Amino acid sequence: MLSYQNPFSLEHQWNGNQLGDPFIMRHDGYFYLYCSSHLAQIKCWRSENLTEWTYMGSVCDLPEIEGAYAPEVLYTHGRFYMVTAPKGSGHYLLAADAPTGPFSLVSENFGLLIDGSLFADDDGRVYFTRAGHRGIEIHDVDLPNTPTTAGKIIPESYLNHWTEGPMIIKREGLYFLTITGNHLLSRGYRIDYIVSPEGPDKGYQTPRNPTLLLEVGDEFHALGHSSTVLGPDMDSWFIAYHSFNFLAEPRYRSLNIDRLSFDGGRMYTNAAWWPQAAPAGPVFTSRGGEGMPQAQREGKIFWMTPPMGRTFTAEFNINPQGKSVVLLLDDASPLHIASDGIALRDGAKKPLPTNINWNAHLTIRVAQGRKAFRVWLNGMTVLEIPTAAFSLSGEAGMGLWTEANTLPGFVGFSHTAEGSGDHTAAINIPGRFPAVHTESAPPETQSHTDFGLPARAMRPSPSPVSYQINVKETGSYTLFLRLEAEAKQATLSVNGQALALDNLTTQGFTTVCAGVITLNKTDKKLQLSQITGIRLLDELTLIPAATAPESLSVIEKGRLIHSPLRILGHKRGNSMLRKEWGFTCAENFGVGYVGEDGWTDYTLEAGLNINRHTNGTASLYLRATKESWFEHQATPSLLGYRVKADSKGISLSRCHYGEELLGRIEFGADITTKVNITVSVQGGKIAVHCHGAKLEYTDTHYPHGKAGLEATGEGWGFERFIVGKTHGGTGWAKSPPVA
Repeated sequence: MLSYQNPFSLEHQWNGNQLGDPFIMRHDGYFYLYCSSHLAQIKCWRSENLTEWTYMGSVCDLPEIEGAYAPEVLYTHGRFYMVTAPKGSGHYLLAADAPTGPFSLVSENFGLLIDGSLFADDDGRVYFTRAGHRGIEIHDVDLPNTPTTAGKIIPESYLNHWTEGPMIIKREGLYFLTITGNHLLSRGYRIDYIVSPEGPDKGYQTPRNPTLLLEVGDEFHALGHSSTVLGPDMDSWFIAYHSFNFLAEPRYRSLNIDRLSFDGGRMYTNAAWWPQAAPAGPVFTSRGGEGMPQAQREGKIFWMTPPMGRTFTAEFNINPQGKSVVLLLDDASPLHIASDGIALRDGAKKPLPTNINWNAHLTIRVAQGRKAFRVWLNGMTVLEIPTAAFSLSGEAGMGLWTEANTLPGFVGFSHTAEGSGDHTAAINIPGRFPAVHTESAPPETQSHTDFGLPARAMRPSPSPVSYQINVKETGSYTLFLRLEAEAKQATLSVNGQALALDNLTTQGFTTVCAGVITLNKTDKKLQLSQITGIRLLDELTLIPAATAPESLSVIEKGRLIHSPLRILGHKRGNSMLRKEWGFTCAENFGVGYVGEDGWTDYTLEAGLNINRHTNGTASLYLRATKESWFEHQATPSLLGYRVKADSKGISLSRCHYGEELLGRIEFGADITTKVNITVSVQGGKIAVHCHGAKLEYTDTHYPHGKAGLEATGEGWGFERFIVGKTHGGTGWAKSPPVA
């Protein structure tokens, strides 16, 4: 079985190793890769399988495009249109008759910052999205004219700082907008997404877990500026993005590709930089009619495919040269396509999208799944019929005829539709994935609401439920389940390892720690069996296991005594040090983390000294993961929870490279010289105690992660900081209340 490993290393990369802002377009059964450039060239590579790439040379050598940022290409109106922002100083629009160029200018520089992307909706209307200071902006485009300068911000796309790298795809009636933020030079450079059921320019909503790709470790970090492309099987989707290696000298960006999966209005992917299976391809392919027999039907000679079965996705590429095309779906179901519309059998004609040029290349894609029979022309949905009302046997194969009598281009089909291949694709572990992506046929499901869009949950059956997996390394992994329980207790067996869950809530969905299991690198399946007490299972997460210590003193008497504290800030490891009021930031900001991502339940205890003229803050972090620091990015820069003390009180927030306030305690009087805080996280319960005041909140959004501390400005210093399963009665919690 063909495999590959991120990051890619291709021939003729810039400077031998540089490939940033990758964009991949699929056309006529090939994939074309473009990237940001250094000289007056835009390089291109081609592949048939997304893993093996051939250098095709430069597609544009004009002096105006020197240093082209993020070139992206859309096939529309019978031509290939490219947008790029040379040296990050406004966009040019270019066009060509082939994806390999040569591209020529069709506009002057029309500005609008950087990272332009083109999207054609099902009606043929084209939109231009680009980076912005307050989120992604979207503009109308009337090609070959340039986009209108008067665009509008998509407010849900804002990543609390500079936001870039937009791309829109449409799948099963939903618009998915992927975005990147918030600084290229941060390890926390990441890819998020938002979803709209209304249109490419409105109605977006933020999912519960909007981050698709975020890694900050030494092995793999700074993941961003993505593009999304239909896979070789014409049904699956893949995301291409770059990683930025900050540890190399010189630093460089590299191409990475991972599989995307969908669950209603949710997208999933788990970054893998270890070997993984290559994308599945079609089961039949042909070019120029090779290997396709011809058959006569209704006085026409059709190019015929082999039988395809009831579940399939097929594609036919042809230049109709202004003439009509007939697709023989089976012996009784011809699909008539012409410049004046599309008609199935003897039905009324439906107009085609306005951006189809009937004298140029045409891609016809047809799919039949459990829900619907669909037809796309050049990627735009032109026909959708519920499978219950129209279903093909697939036993006779399909046939292609054109009045122009031209040879077909790429023809192929696979036995997948509506993302059915997601059920057999290997899931990268560690990672998070939807429960419905079982290896076998989809189990009984029940719709539930997630951020206002339909998503799917699973009711486990008595028979085992298994998933294909690709494990990074052998070891112990903690399993977290997002579920709806039908009893206070639940049990299950995972690969033969028994787990018991206690004190469950039967009211709605919650995320729980199911326990620790052992996985081997050679394991190819994750099997759940003997399931009791769980009504609906929504998501599974597996991360390397770790346990918080019984009691660990990190700071005593204002001095750091636990050297593994990882300190971040503009002075790096020297961003925190001892001052007269305790361990604090060296200069305006310092943050440190201790522990492992696998820590779940623990207590933090902090004794804080306060300079009378404080202008700063002090914070404790709980269940922190994916933490990074860069002076030009959103703060706080992590996923997890924050307890922050200022001169007036203490607040509790949920952090997602930004923060959402969950609760606050007001001191009620000016503080004097000490504040003593104890914070515990047990399951979904977060409890903050401060001198007799108590703040409690239940939240299972982040069930695991490190502990941390932070100081800003001047005046707050840590006299003592302890982390452990219990705080051990150190005396700080018994200090006199604040005067």
